[in-house]
Amino acid sequence: MIPFPRSEIAQSIPSRFEKQVTAHPESLAVVNGERSLSYEALNIQANRLAWDILSKNLKKGPVVCLCEQGVEFIVAILGILKSGSFYVPMDPQASDGSIIGLLSQIDPTCIVVDQRGLERLKSLPKTTCPTISLESIDSGLPLHNPSLDISPDSLAYIYFTTGTTGEPKGVVDNHRNVLHNVMRYTNSLPITSSDRLTLLHAPNLSACVSSQFGALLNGACVFPNRIQAETTDKFSEWLVDKAITIYHSIPQLIHFALDETTKHSSLRWIRLEGNQAQPKDLEVYQRFAPPTCRLVNGFGTTETGICSQFFFDKSSELPEDSVPIGYPVEDMEAVVLNKDLSSETGEIAVRSHFLSIGYWKNDVLTKQAFQTDPGNENLRTWMTGDLGGIGKDGSLVLSGRKTEGNGTHTRPPAHPTSTKPLTELEKQLAKYWSDLLNQETINMEDNFIELGGDSLKAIRLMNRIKAEFSIQLSLREILDNGTLEALTRLLNQRMNDSKS
Repeated sequence: MIPFPRSEIAQSIPSRFEKQVTAHPESLAVVNGERSLSYEALNIQANRLAWDILSKNLKKGPVVCLCEQGVEFIVAILGILKSGSFYVPMDPQASDGSIIGLLSQIDPTCIVVDQRGLERLKSLPKTTCPTISLESIDSGLPLHNPSLDISPDSLAYIYFTTGTTGEPKGVVDNHRNVLHNVMRYTNSLPITSSDRLTLLHAPNLSACVSSQFGALLNGACVFPNRIQAETTDKFSEWLVDKAITIYHSIPQLIHFALDETTKHSSLRWIRLEGNQAQPKDLEVYQRFAPPTCRLVNGFGTTETGICSQFFFDKSSELPEDSVPIGYPVEDMEAVVLNKDLSSETGEIAVRSHFLSIGYWKNDVLTKQAFQTDPGNENLRTWMTGDLGGIGKDGSLVLSGRKTEGNGTHTRPPAHPTSTKPLTELEKQLAKYWSDLLNQETINMEDNFIELGGDSLKAIRLMNRIKAEFSIQLSLREILDNGTLEALTRLLNQRMNDSKS
């Protein structure tokens, strides 16, 4: 029996979720720290939120979810969808400027907040938009499903991404495409109701979609745990303690996730996606994963969902350089296009009936980015901006980013501003920050977090410093020395210590 039949994409997300509630009412749906909800309890809380939204008789439009990654976030997105609205996740840890800018661009009909989100809103300029606090929802609201007639073609969400432009653009998608993406993920592993999935990304990242819905639309359990500096030391212990079976993260985080303690864990799948994986990431998997655990290295974007996958087991021969991103998944055609037919690489294009609808309030960009087939208006091609090639075995391999012209994408040189001559180390670190944070100009007094950095970007910075200078800084040290000036001073000190 196919875990996720194709017929299941012709409905709404709440409809598929409510089937899991009926089939697994007492099973755990979401666990975060000491908090947990069964499918039945999660459904009741989401229903109350949905009825609260409906009672306000709001105009049709986007509903912002300003909640930290956790139980409340899951309740919020399900409740918003059940009300017939579509959600826009925002990160309560984002800068004031980022939150204000996105709220202005979205013009939401309502904002749903947890306690953290409510505190953030109070610190911002007052908005006239109605706000619903999850902690203050009337307990007298109905418990039953709203059971609205929500078309599979109705909007489901907007996820904002900057890509290579540095300017936020809202990627819009509908219920049918989201369900198809979850179908591709579910059937490729496959996911069952006994699985326990990680949810490690910040709530505003589209990487959350396959993890949260991969669990909740299959009767499985999702474990939100946004990785912060103070939790990396106990990350592997958490995976073992929670008996996680399906782990999903960027490749760099696997070095914190796996160690001697995970050799006999419940892990059966490790999924890497989001950044280009390296052979050293796979070496960690083969060394510390359980004997029967397999690894899948994938490629996907906010505009496409999961596109291609390459599978490894504990005995697979590891690549010497680039880790392949594999072969296209169901209904997704990935090809490499280039002007020079003799070139071994080109831009990766994805062709499918199930690409994103387009960009929020930007028809011009949508028409430019998504090319419609002349004979079939529902079949479109999206140029990813990623450069890649075809391996000897026919699989895709990433090689970099594309500019407006030809060649690998590179940002303009970083220009750290200072009243003193800059050292080569300062220039080099500024370039790292520019690459990670999409910032052309870096001030020596700028703060990594305030410029949009987070724990995962700090991990990437930490790994880059180790690779370049052979100096291992801790994640805590990276974050505590938050300015470029402080980080340069710390690195200089470590370099001098290593020489003495």
